[in-house]
Amino acid sequence: MDGINEKGLFVSILTDMQGKFNADVAFGGAKDAGISFPQLTSLILNNCATVEEAKLEILQQRIFFPFRTVHYLIGDAEGNVTVFEVDAESGLYHFIDGEPNKPFVLTNHALHLYPDPSTYPETDPNAKRNTFNRWHTLTNFVNEHDGVFTKEDMFEALSLVYAHYGDPKAAGQIVYIPERTMIAHVTDLAEQKMEVKFYSRDGPLDETGNPSIIFHDPVTLAMDSD
Repeated sequence: MDGINEKGLFVSILTDMQGKFNADVAFGGAKDAGISFPQLTSLILNNCATVEEAKLEILQQRIFFPFRTVHYLIGDAEGNVTVFEVDAESGLYHFIDGEPNKPFVLTNHALHLYPDPSTYPETDPNAKRNTFNRWHTLTNFVNEHDGVFTKEDMFEALSLVYAHYGDPKAAGQIVYIPERTMIAHVTDLAEQKMEVKFYSRDGPLDETGNPSIIFHDPVTLAMDSD
């Protein structure tokens, strides 16, 4: 449900823990009409070239969430980025813009409710899967990095927040079942390509005592130059 188009516009969806899904949606449109959240990604990529165009497209849509709630990370080749969220109570649409050409960290909490660390709830620092803890982990990585970020840097950052815990409850997962990161990808907006790694199996225990993750060899997906 992530993708890039020939204009260098990128869309990625992440679970929004504060969202509210429409469990009683009637797909015939009797109660809720519009498009479901997976369809919005395709709509944006088919019709838009920039973040601003994506915003205008979204504002014309009625969006519902039939089985999960998500927020959207949208970036363009000009360095603009925004996050689109739907408030669970009011249904209002929110756009949270990043600073152009600066790193923008997003995990699984609603930014219109928790815009910065001063608004975050207290968390157990050992709960590594907690969305707020993962935000801090990624932000620390960004702040400690010097120079231009490479593809390898981005995969390293993602590896810091992989789901790979032997004790899901202690790790802060919402559902206490084994959870693994199944897909990791890095997208180059300038070259309009995406490098994707898919989960293969658990590996040996790492230094934290949790299983490491072994991925298949990366696959590169690129726009057709023709």
